[in-house]
Amino acid sequence: MQTHYKTQDLPIPLEARFLIDCLKVSLQQADQDVLETYADAAIDWDYVLELTNDHLVYPLVYEALKDTFADVMPEEIRSQYQAIYMQNKLQSIVIMQELKRIVTLLADEGIMAVPVKGPLLSQVYPEPSLRSVGDLDISIARNQIERAVDILMANGYVKAVDMSAGQERLWIETRQGYELDHPDLNVSLDIHSDITSGRSPIMLPRKQMLKYLQEVQIDDVTMHVPTLEYLFFFLCIHGTKHLWMQFKSLCDLSQFLFHYENRLDWRWIRKMARRRSGEKMIYLSLYMCERIFNAPVPAEVRADYPDEIIAIGDRLIESWLFVPGCTRFEITKIKLTLLGNVMNQLDYFLRLVWIPQKHNMPNLPEQAAYYPVYYVIRPFQLAWNMLFKEENKMFSTWTE
Repeated sequence: MQTHYKTQDLPIPLEARFLIDCLKVSLQQADQDVLETYADAAIDWDYVLELTNDHLVYPLVYEALKDTFADVMPEEIRSQYQAIYMQNKLQSIVIMQELKRIVTLLADEGIMAVPVKGPLLSQVYPEPSLRSVGDLDISIARNQIERAVDILMANGYVKAVDMSAGQERLWIETRQGYELDHPDLNVSLDIHSDITSGRSPIMLPRKQMLKYLQEVQIDDVTMHVPTLEYLFFFLCIHGTKHLWMQFKSLCDLSQFLFHYENRLDWRWIRKMARRRSGEKMIYLSLYMCERIFNAPVPAEVRADYPDEIIAIGDRLIESWLFVPGCTRFEITKIKLTLLGNVMNQLDYFLRLVWIPQKHNMPNLPEQAAYYPVYYVIRPFQLAWNMLFKEENKMFSTWTE
């Protein structure tokens, strides 16, 4: 029997519990009555707004508040919620139409674009517009990315980052996303080959993903998308990459579990997780969703939660999601634990050191012939930042 967790039992600030209950109400996981318990509470609305912004959940929070707490919120805060709520509602329509246009445009040129996350995940919400609109993410064969970029730039897109030809090639070869913007539509597009970036804890290559595709029909457009099980596995890896530091990702996975509760092949998921050394990441993801949102998890899966994963999940809820109480050493230790064996840890560490991030690109020489010099310098630069620059995040989050 699944344990029913109460928000009030979470060891987090009042405003954080209030935020979670707002999310549950909007996601139809709790009745509106649950918010009445906060009617007489001394809520710090500025802090609630700050948490909403940090966790990218404006539409969900305002959906829960707009009727019950409209007269309680300060006018300035209520207006900000309402403006972003309406903007997101319109943009969610724009971004779905744009996804269909991109897939069709590239298909006409012989390029198969596989959508990942984005508008596809909005379909598991009670209303698609309740999911905060973000970037569009598509996967394209690596040898077709440059041609796809040319096609898209001829159709309204511009490069988001100015790079030389050599820098662009390096960026693509190191499994990073190629970023484009459409200024007129206010749409950002990330083009990947592998659906995980080179800095992800586990790599999910496109070649493997192509084995697990299904066709879906969205209006009059046929798209190839990952199967439910493969998409679930990806969502767990992607969320763990950032240690589930934003509720938007937790809402995505939680709603995915509620929506597809009876359709997921857990035997396949667990087999894939074992093969790719991702079991601990799967367990942590499930525990976080279950502990916060009471997401449905099969009893046989829950029974296999390692004690260390439960301890990590509780620690992240208590001292990571809302209160920055985890030390840099503790976060590093958590990441090493989730990576499992020494070979996985070494593989990730080497990719972390050698694969450049966006802010590194201006430091790269324009001519590819000089890149070896940069790679000789880079380990020393990272060591200096880690030791002497507090703002460095190399060992604080899995970035990009």
